[in-house]
Amino acid sequence: MVEPLKGKIAIVTGSGRGIGRTMALALVDAGAKVMFNDMDKAPLAATLKEAKKRGGDRVHGVHADVGKFAQAQKLVRETVKKFGGLDILVNSAGVGPQLGGRMVMVKPPKFYELDADVWNFTVACNASGPFNMAKAAMPVLRRRKWGRIIGVTTSLDTMLRQGCVAYGPAKAAHEALMSIAAQDLAGSGITANILVPGGPVNTRMVPPVTGWSDRSKLIQPGVMVRPLLWLCSPAADNIHGMRFRAARWKDSLSEADNARDDGAPIAWTQLGAQAIHPA
Repeated sequence: MVEPLKGKIAIVTGSGRGIGRTMALALVDAGAKVMFNDMDKAPLAATLKEAKKRGGDRVHGVHADVGKFAQAQKLVRETVKKFGGLDILVNSAGVGPQLGGRMVMVKPPKFYELDADVWNFTVACNASGPFNMAKAAMPVLRRRKWGRIIGVTTSLDTMLRQGCVAYGPAKAAHEALMSIAAQDLAGSGITANILVPGGPVNTRMVPPVTGWSDRSKLIQPGVMVRPLLWLCSPAADNIHGMRFRAARWKDSLSEADNARDDGAPIAWTQLGAQAIHPA
């Protein structure tokens, strides 16, 4: 069995279910040692059971809310203690717009109708979580002088969509954070990139009430696997500050060709500078 990431150590946040689960299991199958994480104990336990069948002692899990910095630090410490280091951080943990109500995508609430607690919780998980994890991981990654930070955000139209009152702005904050992180990490050996599905995904964040009752027509979580494994490999050492839409990768093309055709700068900086600065 080919294990292209044998010896690498990864954390995947939000890996109890959804695309986080799919990506974490793919890293296990690729030979990496993987720390699973989720704020919900039941899905984390169920996924760990499956993961251990595949990876044995290369798999571990920590129940933690990465929206809280102390718990993000704990997750990194436990990873280093268990596996001896850290090479790859995948910030996948997130809560969706459905927290605003099961009909949120059908009858979008006005921004002023959203409960403030839902806003604060969503921002803590989707925006503060990636910052907390990256900050906590940085001392380890900098010592190793090699690493990957991969953020899972969303499409621009979803960020701006009515009803995605907290979800969209929080994902936009994650996107902007990664753009700044890429600038700060240039030349360090640690790359920062974004990987998004590219549209609605067959997870609990897209409930059947949205009208997509035929789940086969949604993007499936498995589309994330191929670009993820490529981004984590040495072949992507020079890929930095980019975003990729997994659903647009073609089976007929190589990783390099897919990246060329699909890649764009994080946070759409190709649109050019908009501000007026002093001469």
